[in-house]
Amino acid sequence: MPAYTAIFLPEGISDHCPLSLKLSNAMNIRRKPFQYCNSWSQHPEFLNIVNEVSQEQTEGCRMFQIVKKLKGLKLKLKMLKKYQHSSIIKEVNNDREALENAQKDLQGRPGDPNLQSIEKEKWQKFRRSSYMAEIILQQRSKATLFGLGDDNTRCFYYVIKHKRLEQATTQLMDKLIVAQQLELVKPFGRKEVKHALFSIRSNKSPGPDGYSSDFFKTA
Repeated sequence: MPAYTAIFLPEGISDHCPLSLKLSNAMNIRRKPFQYCNSWSQHPEFLNIVNEVSQEQTEGCRMFQIVKKLKGLKLKLKMLKKYQHSSIIKEVNNDREALENAQKDLQGRPGDPNLQSIEKEKWQKFRRSSYMAEIILQQRSKATLFGLGDDNTRCFYYVIKHKRLEQATTQLMDKLIVAQQLELVKPFGRKEVKHALFSIRSNKSPGPDGYSSDFFKTA
């Protein structure tokens, strides 16, 4: 049988003692789950990849076709991984340094049209790469927020607030007249669904399939 190693961690501010279990002499074959990166939508080939997969012929009901195409799209979107995380951060640092050098040269000869053109080019490149980095860091910080354990007081406050809102909604339903209740349960169309989807912030946490709201808004 496989051997396990138990490590008792400090309690911190919690009233529970964390326990870490490690499987000795075992290979970690767990694959990292797919997670859509919002910066991929800025890639020039993003829409072409989405359109290519959407045009594929798939048998089955409409919902089955959508789920299967989204699953197949994951493999193609993973090719855009170079447009995320460390490579973008390095690119931003390089672009910032290149822009500073170009501006220093331009300060020495402000009337040189060649230096003006170089400075403009470096500025545009740095602006684009910094925007891409901002998208990535914004999404990553959202993911980090829910992985802080017992010290994540903000997460607990959110849960409490959410439960209070649920209770408030339940109390409100008891006071609604019949006409108002019928208004809430009336059929909705494509316009209402699109409005609800586009009202979700792009940096919200993705669903179980790994796709965020930004994907459905940009694709």
